[in-house]
Amino acid sequence: MVAVKALACELPARCGVPLAPWSRTDLPRAVLAQGLVAESSGRTIWRWLAADAIRPWRVRSWRFPRDPAFATKAGRVLDLYERRWDGVPLGPTEYVLSLPKEGGTRERREEVLRALGVPHPSRFIEEVWTSQWEGAIDRLLDPGNARVRPLEAADFHFKWALEALNGLPATGRARLFTMKIEANGLRGPILALLDAAGLSTHAFEVVALVALSKVHAEAAVTVRTAEGRTCQFEVSHFAPAAEALYAGGAWLFHLRTATTYIHRLPGGGQVLLEVPLHGTRLDAEELPRRELARVWLLAIRGVARHDALGDVLGTILRDPHQILTKAGEVVSIHDYELFHDIGGYRFGFVEPIFLSLWQKLRPSDPAQGRVLLRRMFEEYRAAYIAKREEIRAQWDGLEGYLTAHQEDIQEYLKGEQDWRTAIGAARERAFRDPARWVETLLQAYRESYPDLPEA
Repeated sequence: MVAVKALACELPARCGVPLAPWSRTDLPRAVLAQGLVAESSGRTIWRWLAADAIRPWRVRSWRFPRDPAFATKAGRVLDLYERRWDGVPLGPTEYVLSLPKEGGTRERREEVLRALGVPHPSRFIEEVWTSQWEGAIDRLLDPGNARVRPLEAADFHFKWALEALNGLPATGRARLFTMKIEANGLRGPILALLDAAGLSTHAFEVVALVALSKVHAEAAVTVRTAEGRTCQFEVSHFAPAAEALYAGGAWLFHLRTATTYIHRLPGGGQVLLEVPLHGTRLDAEELPRRELARVWLLAIRGVARHDALGDVLGTILRDPHQILTKAGEVVSIHDYELFHDIGGYRFGFVEPIFLSLWQKLRPSDPAQGRVLLRRMFEEYRAAYIAKREEIRAQWDGLEGYLTAHQEDIQEYLKGEQDWRTAIGAARERAFRDPARWVETLLQAYRESYPDLPEA
């Protein structure tokens, strides 16, 4: 991602492209030509760039410092970001203050913060030393703005902003989200989400809100129902349409996804509400070997079935987003990248599930290791091909579902391709020979894993 941003800062002419600024199509083409990523779409690349705090590719000129003492002066500012002054760390009661230019605006902010129960509004306003912080506070305190996180994860000051928000009294953060619920019509969607999670109720109250550092989830909200039961769910604005589209397709083929609700906001855009799942993260570094030995068969079969649907829908980055529940069912979460042209198989992101689990369970005896690897692969292959054949046999149902959601698909694609083209590509992938697809997968990893069996 860093190399992609560096290329975006270069003049296109230096890369042999006769353009002044980069176009939406030429930059992704140059990224792939230079081998900076194995595969990606223009939509994904521009999404990376749009999330960056500093965007030099969107301005016409640079201003270079000529002050010979610039490094010394800048060093003082950077030290303040690290809460240091003259080489000495700041104490817990020492703060870096940044006063807004408009006193009237500051007064209005403090008034709202006091109403939320914040004991020291001025301290919150002065917490982060950046001009962006003032605008972020205004968005945060605007009831009509459904955003909870004041700054996004790509912002340089994100960590400080997160700490400042989570440092507010718990009651103040709960009231803040309650205010946004009413203004954005979220009460009905939250009740529907609770009903889907098995907590049917006629009323609830927000008891906690914690801002998160995840890209795909900006806050965790805890509510208490009228019956005294509690439920936590996450709030996200990151590609909710994709999550809903994948969930609908998974339901057609008896595959489970997280409990979610997508709500279209009055001011435009969508918000995703999702109940976190409890289970085993299959991408976790530390998985108990004894537990893994007991469940690996269920894990491999379940992931293979989701992979079969994911390869048809053109998803990427799936393996880190799968959970094995206590009931032995694999659940797919955070499926927010769809309709990518993944060619044969999405290589280069993560290893297939049977290879990652084999690495954790591989016996010390090489012969036994080969036997285990073959069995794991055969289990994956059988489950994958069976699900792909089911999808091909029932393609009309999946195509009808996608066509019925053409507006959501077009909104997600942001005009980079037509929804008909996306569905046509999915159909082409659905009717490919799944056995040949698996054979391509083996060839891609055989150099790194010579013990892989022949297809």
